[in-house]
This record gives sequence, structure tokens and C-alpha cells, in this order.
Amino acid sequence: MRLRYPVLSLLVLAAGLVAGLCSLRFSDLPERGVMEKSFHRMQRAGESLKTYAENQGIGLEAEDLEGTYLIGPEFSPLVTTMGYPDVKRTTLSPDSAALMVRLFTEAGLRKGDVVGVGTSGSFPGYLVAVLCAAEEMGLEVRLVASLGASMYGATRPELSILTILSLLRQDGFHFEVVAVSPGGDGDQGKGAFEGLVYDGTGQLSRSLLHASGFPVLDEKDLESNIRKRKALLGKIACFVNIGGAEPNVGKGAEILGLAPGLVSRRRNLPLQADRGLVFAYLAEGVPVVNLLQVRKLASRYGIPFDPSPLPSEPSGPLYQSRIGPIWIPLATLLLAVGILLWGKERR
Repeated sequence: MRLRYPVLSLLVLAAGLVAGLCSLRFSDLPERGVMEKSFHRMQRAGESLKTYAENQGIGLEAEDLEGTYLIGPEFSPLVTTMGYPDVKRTTLSPDSAALMVRLFTEAGLRKGDVVGVGTSGSFPGYLVAVLCAAEEMGLEVRLVASLGASMYGATRPELSILTILSLLRQDGFHFEVVAVSPGGDGDQGKGAFEGLVYDGTGQLSRSLLHASGFPVLDEKDLESNIRKRKALLGKIACFVNIGGAEPNVGKGAEILGLAPGLVSRRRNLPLQADRGLVFAYLAEGVPVVNLLQVRKLASRYGIPFDPSPLPSEPSGPLYQSRIGPIWIPLATLLLAVGILLWGKERR
């Protein structure tokens, strides 16, 4: 085949690509109205939590550039793993609540559906976002919370994930906390700096758990822990994983290979003994919203990473879909293939 025919075919494809991009138009998503309501609800929830922290005289971390009080200390008895302040700040954007509405809508959830949530203290912003979206969509939430948190998460004992949940309940949010657990390695509450900087982190975790008033789940065997969580959550339409609590994500590194956002199916699931709830539900065909790898998730949906200041109004590609005529790429592809076949015939 002469070289000119492949070259001509490539030129046609390039022209079609340009024409396709130029013909794209943006259209508001059908759920945009609910997304905007969720955005503003998260703003109000954030202000309420901030007021509580200020009234309690809780100190503000230097990394908390927007003064939310949801960026915790780098080091504390509750810290279980590494974390990064820019990642944590990104989750605090009210766009996160709008994103949850979009993900729940993509999962096919409707008013009255039951959502199971497994959360650690690592991303309090995402937890607030999930609960805001559930409120606006009329979803029922059953939640299991692990106290441990990565650096810059809900790492203050006086403003832990348990306190945040209690405050949100007082603020009118409707969700059921079916259990709370220590978190950390083996879900035993041992902090990353136990014996190095702090002593008795496991005992501190358990005292905070029992003081919370929520049902306490304290299982030394991980498989039993996972079974009990699943039983407590009951029949659900979707499972949301926030952070990296071991009973939710499993023992191995497989969770790092799972895409962030909505996951409907996954091949090559981990062995039964190593599965957390994420993979257990995927094996049963239950969709999972996996809230890890924040940078990738933000990039996929056009959410600014580490925005400063936080957005005050909902806007951007998160709230829109791109629509273009289908005939342009089809015609371009057919023409390009036709040129190649014509060149082959001529040869």
C-alpha cells in the first residue's frame, strides 16, 4: 500500500477529531439541582462544625488554610497512617457533596434506597459530603465508623470522627450508626506512634468509643469483624468506603488497584480471607463508591485540587455533561477505513 493512503487516512482522523471537539456542547446534568442543594448543605454543616470547635477552644492547625477545623494535627494518638494536607483540604470542598450526588445517581440510587457506609476518620470532608448527598436524595444511611485516622484527618481526640457524627446528628442529619470500632491495624486501635511518642493509644480509643454512646464493635478476629459489620448493615443498595479502614478495604494492597469513584464490578477479586467489605459487596454485585485516591477522583470529575479559597458557588464541569453529534466520529472512522481499503485495492 502506498504511503499516501495511510497518511491521508490519518489526516481524515485528525480532522474528524478536531470537528468532533468543536461540536461538543455542555449541558447541565439532570441532577444538577440536587447537586447544588447538597453543595450548600455541606457549607452549612461546615459552618456548624466550625462554630462548635471555636466554642470549645479547639486550636486551628497551620495546614487548615480555610479555618474549617476539619484538618487535624499531623501527629496524635489517633493517627494510624500517613496522610497529606492538600489531599485532605480537597475533600473539604462543597463540590465533594455535589460529587456524591452524581456518583449515587450513576449508581442508580433512588429515594428510600439504603446505603451502607464504612468510614475511618481519615476524610471527614468526604463523610460530611456523603451524608449531605444522602439527605438531599432521601437515602437511608447505615454507617460503621472506625476511630483511627491518617495524618491531618479527624485526628483530635476532642474532635474525632465520633464527635463529628454526634454533632451532625444534633444538626438534623438522619443516619444510623450501627457500630463504631477502634480502627488501626487489625481494627485494634493501636496508633502508628504507640511506644514511640504515645502510650496507651488502644485504651484511649476504647474510652472514646464507649463515651460516644454508639454501639461498639471490638473484634480481635478480622474475618469475624467483617461478618458482623455486614450483618449490621443488612441489605443495602450501595456500599460507600471512606478512607482505608482494614475491615472495609481488606488486608492486602488490592484496594490500591481499585478505581476511585463508582465501581460496579471487578474481576480477579482477592481471596475470601483477605477481602474487606468493598470486595465482598462487589462479589455480590452491589455497587461500591470507593473514596480513596482523591487526586484521581478530583481530576476525573473536574474538581479543583486543593482549592483556595473553597468554592462559594457550585460551578464547573462536575455539574455538566458533554454532548456532541455521533455522526461525526462515525463518518470520520468510515471514511478513514474506506481510504485504507481503497489504497489496498489500488495496490
